[in-house]
Amino acid sequence: MTTESPGRGRNRFRIPPFVQHLLKFAVGGGAIWALIHFGALDPALVGQAFLKHPLLCLGAFLSYLFLVVAAAWMRWFLLLRQAGLRVGAGRVFSLQMIGIFFNSLIPGGTGGDLIKGYYLYKEHEDKDQSLALTSIAMDRFVGLYGLLCVAMAMTVINYDLWKDSPAMRINSIFYACVFLAFTSLIAFFFSPWSSRYLEHPRLHKAPGGRFLKSLSDSLMVYRARPWGLLPPLALGIIVDCGLILLYSFSANSLGLTLPLRVHGFVVPTLTMINGIPISPSGLGTGEAAGEWMYRNLGVAEGGSEVLALVHICILVTSLFGAPFYFLYRIKPGAGKP
Repeated sequence: MTTESPGRGRNRFRIPPFVQHLLKFAVGGGAIWALIHFGALDPALVGQAFLKHPLLCLGAFLSYLFLVVAAAWMRWFLLLRQAGLRVGAGRVFSLQMIGIFFNSLIPGGTGGDLIKGYYLYKEHEDKDQSLALTSIAMDRFVGLYGLLCVAMAMTVINYDLWKDSPAMRINSIFYACVFLAFTSLIAFFFSPWSSRYLEHPRLHKAPGGRFLKSLSDSLMVYRARPWGLLPPLALGIIVDCGLILLYSFSANSLGLTLPLRVHGFVVPTLTMINGIPISPSGLGTGEAAGEWMYRNLGVAEGGSEVLALVHICILVTSLFGAPFYFLYRIKPGAGKP
């Protein structure tokens, strides 16, 4: 029988965080360079969009700020209230902006959700700490399910766009499968059988059982009031509609006049790709994916430029989160009624 020395895990090689950040910026920069080098992205067109159509660019920014950012803030605020945590709306907004700042401008292992979770954890007492963390996970889950609902609706509406395209057909089938899987999971969660697993004694006696019990108790709070999740879900769908408008305004500023339903079809896929943490806000990889998707839908050029404008809007908005981060002070007990 062999045993592992106590220092063995500590001697394992790890890439320093700042090197991870540099690598991810390098990935984004390299992807942008490749797109420009091979003629798939024209920075001049992006610049002309701001010069020739400033009002459309402003419309894109306002759509993102008031529909995406504001609706996401209200969604999380409602989930915190449903969990019984009396965190002020202003404080939740500050944490939301801090999360946007970290998610967009500081890629790496420490994402915006972890920062928000850390602050909430420090500001609540033991019995509420798990509820605070669960609210963030529930916010992500509700947001993702709202995105899947929009994806399914747009798949039905845009049947003519993907029926004759093998690549787009696979994309639609993928969303249908994921949507059904999530819907089944939600139905099980709210069914009487879920409590047999979430509250099973063996689960709580397993390694990490104390954490699992806290997590299951937190989930039960939302399970007890299922109808309370409908307003956050509606806000999640508003977030996705805001993204569709963001893409539409960006495309129109480039002279690409496409129906909203076309942007609605590409937004779920590109949103998920932009969320992959390999570059800041999906910079570079999102442009490549946008070029591919719009070309498959018959748009000869301009797909990567649309994503470039979208990313500029997101990154500019993220800068507004910096003051919230540097001025934020943790206040233990801030979540008390």
